Amino acid sequence: MQQTQKKKILTAVVCLVLLAAALMALRNQQYILTLLNFATALMTTKLGLSVWLTIPAACVVSLILGIVVALPASKLIHHFLALLTISVGQLVYIVLSRAEFTNAMAGVSRIPDISIFGFELDNNFRFLIFMIVMVALFLVIKQRIINSRVGRAFLAIRENPVAAGGIGINVQKYKVMAFAISAVFTGFAGAMYAHFVGFISPETFNTSQSVMFMTMLLFGGMGNFAGPLIGAAVISVLNESLQVLGSYRMLVYGAFILVVLLFLPRGISGIIDIIRELLHRRKGGNHADAA
Repeated sequence: MQQTQKKKILTAVVCLVLLAAALMALRNQQYILTLLNFATALMTTKLGLSVWLTIPAACVVSLILGIVVALPASKLIHHFLALLTISVGQLVYIVLSRAEFTNAMAGVSRIPDISIFGFELDNNFRFLIFMIVMVALFLVIKQRIINSRVGRAFLAIRENPVAAGGIGINVQKYKVMAFAISAVFTGFAGAMYAHFVGFISPETFNTSQSVMFMTMLLFGGMGNFAGPLIGAAVISVLNESLQVLGSYRMLVYGAFILVVLLFLPRGISGIIDIIRELLHRRKGGNHADAA
């Protein structure tokens, strides 16, 4: 029993790692995650569609939703952008919690397992292996995007959007692209989560879930490859360990965010960068002394 619980936690960690990779591009995609969970669940349970039709459909729908929200959001910055995405997330939560087609707060249950050519992912270990492969694939795709011309434009806009626009980069266009790419990642992660858990309701994706995702990013560190992976893994395990605290878990998350912002502004992964910089400086000093 304990071994099964460990595999379940590990599988949930891998699912959240994929989601963290998506959220690194855009810091609040809660509304996409919520909608795509319900879209996949409803298409498989009420329409009887194949999982391998609903998952691509979920990615396409998430792409469209990302673009729709990105068009007005691309003109906003900082806290104004955060307020917009939070507002959309709350709007989605209110609609889904009162809609009859989603069974309101009762949610959607009996979501079927994923089947690959007749091979059922009906236990935690099989789902874990499948998700590890998917995470690796999506991380490779993400890294290829970052190293491409589009990725370099993303980085330029992140550092200074005014300067990026001054050298000819279409800032609004690339912001919309960032929203859309992140939405596809989030849509896929949401579909996987729905099939892994087997039950979803609006309460599954309340504000505390958004806080947890933000904690993952801040704790692990943003703007690098390893940060979201470390944050998702550590916070997921910590979340399971703190279940006994109930609602007081949010207090622990708040403390984590404060500590990281005050003492580790680049997150846990930033410690590695700091050590690397110190070693590089020491190495450079030794060469200077030898000369």
